[in-house]
Amino acid sequence: MLCPKLSRLDEVNTTARKYLNSLSEAHKLLDIQRCEQAITLVLESLLGGSLVMTCGNGGSGANASHYVNDWVKGVSKTIASKPKVICLNDNIPSLTAISNDIDFSEVFSAQLSNLGSSGDLLVVVSGSGNSKNILKAITAAKNQGMKVVGVLGFDGGAALSMVDEVFWVPYDDMQVVEDLHSSFGHMVLKMAENYVS
Repeated sequence: MLCPKLSRLDEVNTTARKYLNSLSEAHKLLDIQRCEQAITLVLESLLGGSLVMTCGNGGSGANASHYVNDWVKGVSKTIASKPKVICLNDNIPSLTAISNDIDFSEVFSAQLSNLGSSGDLLVVVSGSGNSKNILKAITAAKNQGMKVVGVLGFDGGAALSMVDEVFWVPYDDMQVVEDLHSSFGHMVLKMAENYVS
């Protein structure tokens, strides 16, 4: 039986329209030149054989993981080189061990200390740009001579001034921010396709 509240299609349609309008508004706030610079840095790293690491929390973590899917499978179909990409929030045993034995703020930076090298790239995904584990990951990456791309929302947070390049959605709605953050991974994939076309 249909829930009475959901049977009011006019309310559903109004909500859908409002949300899509919000997406459109947020899209218009993007600094396309800065977006292109961030996308280019990722693609250069993928093409150049550098290790690209991604990370994020919650929905941002899901986006960080989704990037790896697109860049490993999609980009490798497009170009001759085989991109090396991993998501630091995908290894649950490592996440829980570091959280339990050290601190949750170290879940990404501790992995970076083992995996990262000068010339590699870190892509951090964060709505607020203020998560402690994200900020520590940026610092750890920089200390190892890595470049950092920030995929950020809202006012960019502390991460905005720490990253080398940024895909920034300056909009105060987490779901809208996450939707546009998802598009970042697809833009990198499309740029790879254009690179060989």
